Amino acid sequence: MSNVLKILHRDIMRILRVPAAWVIMTGLTVIPPLYAWFNIYGFWDPYGNTGNLQVAVASKDAGYQVEGVTVNMGDSVIESLRGDENFDWQFTSEAEARDGVESGKYYAAVIIPTSFTEDIVTFITDSTERPAIEYYSNEKKNAIAAKITTTGMGTLRSTINEQFINTVSAAA
Repeated sequence: MSNVLKILHRDIMRILRVPAAWVIMTGLTVIPPLYAWFNIYGFWDPYGNTGNLQVAVASKDAGYQVEGVTVNMGDSVIESLRGDENFDWQFTSEAEARDGVESGKYYAAVIIPTSFTEDIVTFITDSTERPAIEYYSNEKKNAIAAKITTTGMGTLRSTINEQFINTVSAAA
């Protein structure tokens, strides 16, 4: 054991005499924790800071008339998104939404088709056609943002489900 202590003492003395060794030892002990700290801080809550992600929304929904009552689920979805602060919703036309995603102006685009309300209402009654929303994502701009906007689509679907239940309840 005494040989081990002598070797350790000799190595410490050599390190203290050589300033280049100080720089190397400091770098080896400081840089990895700094890297880990910045990495953990940067990815701590990726879904908490999505308010700056621009997502285009366009509604072409023509609405549908059920027993004398005109229903437009596309407008209801747009109104509910106006109050939502999860993303920076940009309400545009269909062409501008598609061009914006392709050019990189928007991270994603949501387009509500012309027959959206009709598909919802007839889905209840006689049709087997499910209502669908067109979703486009710009995966080239930022891979993580594409995953986050896909998760945001889940939120949008739940919003549509709530609007659907409210509309059906009001119509009944």
